[in-house]
Amino acid sequence: TATVFAEMRKMNEAQHNAAFADLTPQEMSVLTLVSQGLTNRQIAVKLYLGEGTVRNYVSSILGKLGVANRAEAAAFAVKNNIHELVPPSDSDEDKRK
Repeated sequence: TATVFAEMRKMNEAQHNAAFADLTPQEMSVLTLVSQGLTNRQIAVKLYLGEGTVRNYVSSILGKLGVANRAEAAAFAVKNNIHELVPPSDSDEDKRK
């Protein structure tokens, strides 16, 4: 039974990783913040980027995921457990303390 569960866990992880395979690490960070409901401006401040740069990342993410808008991208990210793949930022951990 343990072997079956281990294999199922491996398959599940592979499926989650494949869902985001085309995204760069920076796009993963942006998508994580989009899935948390942050605006482009808030993401820009958090990642030390320009707002236009974030807008470009979001457009790229939408294209790579084949979704039409931020809401669909956020739903895709949550459905595929992006929080398990992208560790929380330091500021997120500080909020929990």
